[in-house]
Amino acid sequence: MGDVNGLKMTNDAFGHLAGDSLLIAARQVLTGCCRPTDVVVRWGGDEFVILLPNTDEEIVKQRMSKMIDAVASCRVDQVLFSKLFALNFIIISQNKRRYRIKYSAA
Repeated sequence: MGDVNGLKMTNDAFGHLAGDSLLIAARQVLTGCCRPTDVVVRWGGDEFVILLPNTDEEIVKQRMSKMIDAVASCRVDQVLFSKLFALNFIIISQNKRRYRIKYSAA
């Protein structure tokens, strides 16, 4: 999951076009680190969800590292994007997913 910190403040101070630039940059950075089978979606106002289906944990860790590096080096209108973007990761294996579905259905 990724979160654009300060989106509302950016919109209020510099206008919605500036906020849109941040959202576009976030999507470009994230999709640039993904495979064609991966999914990057905007979830809510300033959050993104990244799904890496059918991917083993080692590949997920590689993608996470690639995203962190890409965010750290990205600039939007001369502002270092890493100051505005937070990434958090959770890995749910197929076995855990099945367990959660069975557990919640009980």
